[in-house]
Amino acid sequence: MLAGPTLTESAAARRARRTGSVAEACALAAARAAFGARAWLAGPRAISGDRLATAALALAPEGDPE
Repeated sequence: MLAGPTLTESAAARRARRTGSVAEACALAAARAAFGARAWLAGPRAISGDRLATAALALAPEGDPE
C-alpha cells in the first residue's frame, strides 16, 4: 500500500504494509480517488483505548472533483 506520506509512523504498519499508517493511507487514498490530488489528511490517526482499532479522516476542498 503506497498512498503517500502519512502523519504518523508505525513500525508494524511499515513492515506489514509499507506505509506509516494503514488508516491514514486508506483515508487519503479514498479521498484522492474521489476528489483528486487536492485531498489531505485532517490530522493524525486516532487509536482506540484498547489499541484494537484506528481511524483517520481525509478532507478535500469544496467544489467539483478534479
